[in-house]
Amino acid sequence: MRQISCLPPPDTTSRKLFLNPEVSVVMSDTVGFIKDLPHSLVAAFRATLEETIQADLLLHVVDSANPMRDVQIDEVNKVLAEIGADKVPQLLVWNKTDLRGLPAALERDADNLPVAVRVSALTGEGLDLLREGLAERIQALQGMDRTESEIDVRWTDSD
Repeated sequence: MRQISCLPPPDTTSRKLFLNPEVSVVMSDTVGFIKDLPHSLVAAFRATLEETIQADLLLHVVDSANPMRDVQIDEVNKVLAEIGADKVPQLLVWNKTDLRGLPAALERDADNLPVAVRVSALTGEGLDLLREGLAERIQALQGMDRTESEIDVRWTDSD
């Protein structure tokens, strides 16, 4: 049995992000690394993790080069379900696509809503698409275009 000690940060870190001239958001990192988090620790850190329930959108960052990426995604989603955050919309962020030779891309669902973004944090490729996808998702959540968004964006990390 593999055991990895990855604990959520004790404090929330928030930053304002300008996605484009029309949309800015406040992003908060409240969950941090929750992959392989033993379920006993989920209970111990429930108060920290429960802040994700308040989010309007979760960025789920995944190491796309990791062969266990699908398992990690499932584990993160199980933890989110345990704390009642499984209904919070997610934008999947596939990081390290440069290691897989994949081009940056914005993936959309049948309604043309961004559901995933392929990026490389190392090279910066695709970060413009991440901003674009976030702006579109936020505008869809608000149901309107506006210059200042009150959307709360949080991120989880399967990395």
